Amino acid sequence: MDDATQQAVRAALGSLDKPWRASQPMAAAEPPIPVTGVQWQTVLQDSDVLSFLEQARNGLADINAAIKGGPRSVGRRLRFAVSRLTEAVHDMNLATADVLAFDPPQRDRRAAFCNHTEQVSAAIAQLLDGLEQGADPSDAALLKLVDGFERFIEVEVEAEAADHDPVARIYGVPVGDLDDMRLPVGQSLRAAFSDRPVELGQITACIVGFASRGQPLSEQLDGALHPFALATDSYPLVAQRAARDACDLVRAAAALDVRTAAAVVVSAAAREQKSYSTHRGLSKTRRDIAAAPDEDARTRAVADLYRMLCEGPLRSAAVETLGFLGESLPSTAGLNDIRSRLLVHRTESPLCEGIAYLIEPAWRNARAHEDLHWDPERGKAIFGETAVDLPDVEAKADLMWSMCRGFQAGIQIARGILPALAEAIDQAESVASPVSRDIELAKVFGVASLVVDDIRRDSNHVTMILKPLHGAGLASRIGIALVNAAALDSSVSIWTIETEDLPDFSVGRSAVQLAATLLGPGPDGQLAFLYPTSFAPLLAEALTRNGAAIEEAASQAWDLPLRDTLTCLPRLVVAEGFGRQSSLRNYRRAARRTNQAVQAVASYLGVQAPEDLDLTALCNVVRKLEQRPHDNLLAASLRREHQRLVSALGPLPADHPWHRLTT
Repeated sequence: MDDATQQAVRAALGSLDKPWRASQPMAAAEPPIPVTGVQWQTVLQDSDVLSFLEQARNGLADINAAIKGGPRSVGRRLRFAVSRLTEAVHDMNLATADVLAFDPPQRDRRAAFCNHTEQVSAAIAQLLDGLEQGADPSDAALLKLVDGFERFIEVEVEAEAADHDPVARIYGVPVGDLDDMRLPVGQSLRAAFSDRPVELGQITACIVGFASRGQPLSEQLDGALHPFALATDSYPLVAQRAARDACDLVRAAAALDVRTAAAVVVSAAAREQKSYSTHRGLSKTRRDIAAAPDEDARTRAVADLYRMLCEGPLRSAAVETLGFLGESLPSTAGLNDIRSRLLVHRTESPLCEGIAYLIEPAWRNARAHEDLHWDPERGKAIFGETAVDLPDVEAKADLMWSMCRGFQAGIQIARGILPALAEAIDQAESVASPVSRDIELAKVFGVASLVVDDIRRDSNHVTMILKPLHGAGLASRIGIALVNAAALDSSVSIWTIETEDLPDFSVGRSAVQLAATLLGPGPDGQLAFLYPTSFAPLLAEALTRNGAAIEEAASQAWDLPLRDTLTCLPRLVVAEGFGRQSSLRNYRRAARRTNQAVQAVASYLGVQAPEDLDLTALCNVVRKLEQRPHDNLLAASLRREHQRLVSALGPLPADHPWHRLTT
């Protein structure tokens, strides 16, 4: 580089504010979100780091070309070339921070990715600093680093990933265990973590921290559907970015007018329910794609999948996004109109351009108007007048589903970190569609064989008026109905069961959520509401609301599971002795659940659990008997501990007001 060119380079770079020094890799959120190897590969692909590296390579080429052209070329082109390069590095570092928010099974791969980014960023900054100081533009070492980073990502993406269960990866529970429970995912998770609720809270905070930008939740989302969807999505980076963008959008809208933002959320609820009710239809369509007997049938099935997603969840997300930005669209708005309006607002939220990219009106219209077929000569599907690759349509449909799941999760997370918004939503919902919600509540109670005569709503208090109660297991049936009702309508703070000849049975939302963590195996092996362990926190809450002192309510509530557990042991001995290992194991697990129920009631009411009624020693003896069932010394030790516990428990307390439900 001659002196004139060197002087021109110094002048050009000296006039800049050194953006390359500010563009260093950003710190990622901690702790990172555990993902499977397969999910990690999609994170790398969706991060677009490879495209940013290519842009950086082009920026370096432009810098070299500008300098080789001499002083005049430097004056005209160098500033633009440097800006192009530093912008690419800045975007790469932002993407890197997103990638590092995830934790693959092999943690050294995450560290290696971070190391590559730091090396490339540092080398570019060093190159530009050197140019400013008069050094020749030697980029061979830098290009070698860029090549190495590209190869690293390509190898990672193409590697064979052995783990495919995101539920086991993040929750430590195989997905099959949750499926076996046959309950809504939230209840299944809370039940699986019934003895470690703090751990579930930590996992949930880890999942939503990306979207909330680390803001703490004021509303509990432990085990809720939306964090679960984020954790298990096939494209976690797409879903998490959509959640973060949606959360940012809602927070901005709420800062301007919280009631208007709440109205957008509430008005979208009916559309979302309708769109997500197609989930089973989507599953069936995916099965149709896999089982298609020929390419023509596959073409129609893939087009169906795209149309269902575009007209359902994606349309809902698009309309809601525009609503937060102050636009109101007519219900008859077509996809072309929606796409155009989104692009008008593209600078206001990344969601606008992201959703618009996924909308292909011609693809949707081809299926709606039966204007599609498979062209065997070209090996492509023909949608209207356009030839398309079916894998491209499927890939866009998959991204659409991930973005929509993330979008709805972001709305829920925004509610969770903005108490004023949550309150405004609850107030708006209370007058929005009570009839449809009451119908769903009646169905929930009907599943438990409880007939609803009427439903009264007073702010966040719902009273379920039941027809005369008959049959066995009423306490369990009411308990599971309350658990499922609370999961259905999270805006309700107090639930009251009203029926003839019994005092009102009123419980708060927290008590119902606590009962949901105490579910256990039913007679068929499936997770079920167990009387009396699951019922204990509900009874404690109802007693205090009925006027009982806290200590009296606690004592009466934990007496039920304790007395039931201690009464069962003599029956077990008489019926089977200590010979059956499985019976001993089942008894020990039941006793452990009783301990959990007692501790839960005590913690909830803020009293001390009775130390002399702790069943831990009993469980330890039973565990030893499982291994040595004919050990007479152990059997005698168990009888002594049982007698001590029975004595500590004392006589039966007076019947509680709802005793008839338990007989």
